[in-house]
Amino acid sequence: MTSTVLLTYSSDSVIVYPGKRKSIIFQQRKVNVLMIICPHCGSENDDLAHYCSACGHELSSREKAKIDTDPLFQKERKRLEIEETFKYPLSTLKTLPSGHLLLNRYEILKLIGKGGMSVVYKAHDVILDEMVALKILKPSMAENQDMVQRFKREIKLGRKIKHPNVCHIYDFGFVEELFFISMEFLDGTPLSKTISNIESLPLDVRVEITRGILEAIAAAHKENIIHRDLKPSNIMLVTGYKPVIMDFGISRMARESDITAAGDLLGTPIYMAPDQFTGNTPDQRSDIYALGVIFYELFTGMPPFTGETAIEIAMKHLKNTPRKPSKLNPDIPVLIEQIILKCLEKEPGQRYQTVREILQLFREAKSSIVTREKKEETLKRVLIADDDYNIRTLLGVALKKNGLDVIYAQNGHEALSMCLEGKPDVIVTDLMMPQMDGLQMIEFLKDNTLLNKTPLVVISAKSDKDYIAYCKSMGIAEYFTKPFDIQKFVRYIKSILQSKPSDSKN
Repeated sequence: MTSTVLLTYSSDSVIVYPGKRKSIIFQQRKVNVLMIICPHCGSENDDLAHYCSACGHELSSREKAKIDTDPLFQKERKRLEIEETFKYPLSTLKTLPSGHLLLNRYEILKLIGKGGMSVVYKAHDVILDEMVALKILKPSMAENQDMVQRFKREIKLGRKIKHPNVCHIYDFGFVEELFFISMEFLDGTPLSKTISNIESLPLDVRVEITRGILEAIAAAHKENIIHRDLKPSNIMLVTGYKPVIMDFGISRMARESDITAAGDLLGTPIYMAPDQFTGNTPDQRSDIYALGVIFYELFTGMPPFTGETAIEIAMKHLKNTPRKPSKLNPDIPVLIEQIILKCLEKEPGQRYQTVREILQLFREAKSSIVTREKKEETLKRVLIADDDYNIRTLLGVALKKNGLDVIYAQNGHEALSMCLEGKPDVIVTDLMMPQMDGLQMIEFLKDNTLLNKTPLVVISAKSDKDYIAYCKSMGIAEYFTKPFDIQKFVRYIKSILQSKPSDSKN
């Protein structure tokens, strides 16, 4: 049977302790490894070997598998991997392994982020028994004094801002040529990731996110601190979509000058103000422009300007007029669109001058959204279920113009789910849809005591009279054969809604 021997290389002589430890020098460093003893000749082999290096005997994969999956073996291997890192300067390691104890205080748990100048780990503060984030300056950056000063400045400025929407900074440390910052660990999702699926986020939630972001930046500006690198990836959404601003790495006091050489570009081009590209000293209005870009993206799903290079993006910020957000998202309130476009004015003097101004306007916008949503709740609701996008859109636009609320489904299962959640006043359905056809859906609805009185209108390309008669025998209100007169369709929908009892949703 194959067996394992734990070996620790530490001297030139070879001392064998069967089943225990063995020692030699390996490249002038003490190295811990695990070995497999060949059951045929007794020679030692690396635990990854398939054949014995001495006799060529095949090392049983079955026996190796037993060893590799043995909990004690795995625990010892992990211990040795951690122990091994202590033999090398920390600055030579690409990443710190989980389990490593930094300064006998911070137990590294896992890598959670990488940036251009630093890496971030989730760690356990064993003294205070709490989770923290450790932001470690990359060794290649630690040789640059400007970067080190910028790193130190992040903790100095970050600690000035006391606000629930700003990440708390704890301490600055140095060990074995590594600079690090300990800070609040945020268990959440970057706003940049949420924006990629922004359509699923209700309008009132987006407004609440903007409010939290504005509160945080207002607190920073109150301390005379300019962030200068606001972007969705620097904003974490924690429980309840609460936004928390992070990374004040290139922030500065409003009265301070840049510490970088003239001509250096600090910031992320997509979110930078035109005045930053022209070399003017950034101020609070530069942050306000960046907020405009973030809010534009938050309410439309895309930034106002993109490009292949930083120069191309810069020229668009300097010369181009952003497309109106309502062209990308027709549901965006007029007031919010006006706020965003004013934040994106080219000239700083034409933008809002303080974040507090914007904050007050967003409070008004939220009130108008609540009012609008209450009004929409009183509208008659029509569900249109059809896998043809063009038909759904044409019918929906026509119904909305006539003061009706419209919801859409592109297959039978989705339609049923919406029926149960939203309880429409009228259901309009095609009969030939994926996942569940219209006839199956009609049968289900007619058996449902909550929905069996909801008028069902069929739209279908089938014109066979017997088929239409069969559908009507199932209790549908009307059958429209495609293509049909949309105005006639709208008049019919309105007529059955007018004759429908007002308490139909109860």
